[in-house]
Amino acid sequence: MTFDSYDRFPARYRSRNFTRRPRQASQEDVQLYRMANPELVEYLERKAAEIAQRGGTFDFPQKMLEAIATWGGLTENQKAAVERMMARDAEYASRPRPQRAAPPAPAPTPVDFMGTAAAPAEFLGEDPEETAFIAEETVGTEATDPSHPHLLETAAAATSFMTAGNAVVTLKSRVTGNRFTYRLRASQDGRIRFVSLLAGSDNDNSYRYFGYVRDGSFFHGGAKAKVASNAQSVQVFSWAWGQLQAGVIPANLEIWHEGRCGRCGRRLTVPTSIASGIGPECASRMGG
Repeated sequence: MTFDSYDRFPARYRSRNFTRRPRQASQEDVQLYRMANPELVEYLERKAAEIAQRGGTFDFPQKMLEAIATWGGLTENQKAAVERMMARDAEYASRPRPQRAAPPAPAPTPVDFMGTAAAPAEFLGEDPEETAFIAEETVGTEATDPSHPHLLETAAAATSFMTAGNAVVTLKSRVTGNRFTYRLRASQDGRIRFVSLLAGSDNDNSYRYFGYVRDGSFFHGGAKAKVASNAQSVQVFSWAWGQLQAGVIPANLEIWHEGRCGRCGRRLTVPTSIASGIGPECASRMGG
């Protein structure tokens, strides 16, 4: 039996072993690479910071920064991928921007939700299954401790929590006791928050998508939405969101979180974090 010697393998295969980086790069190697590629490194640092602040999950820029710090540079393929991203972002930034219409005016107060008029027998636009569940959950009024740590007391705190990236929030009328629970999750790039309604008994999975928040404005999801635009749950969210963007929480509205971080979903234990709904590590990543 004979064995092929190492020298019989084509040089293009042997060369792979020599081009791999066998050890961690020195700080000098890292610094030299950064000096030789300032625009690329600055772009990666800026993108990684923007995505982290928005709560996005796209971690490619951060991974490339880690590769530079570990190996002293990027492979040709990695560098080419970053340059394609840079070119794509530059092309997008150079496009003429149409004049954006003013955000729609806040929806009028849902009178039956806030208790300024008699509540209808059924919530407007909801299907019977959803109506039965929410009606069962919201019958009667409940005493509320205004100093409860899970109660978000300012519009700024409520907005920060709801846009953190993985928030579950409950809106409750202090007059009627009616309430709706919503989940707001960030898109992969962190620019959009998808809004869903809790419409079943499973508090983790019974959510129905109905719209999204982008650039500070709420939009109904149209044909993709699982809850109609004239449903009371949608009207309440639209109205409440408009109030928050105006910097106020109406006197008869309570905004609650469930004791978990609005960004990562972990249970909160630090008193200041319970008050804000954001854990200390996530708050630092969000610039707080």
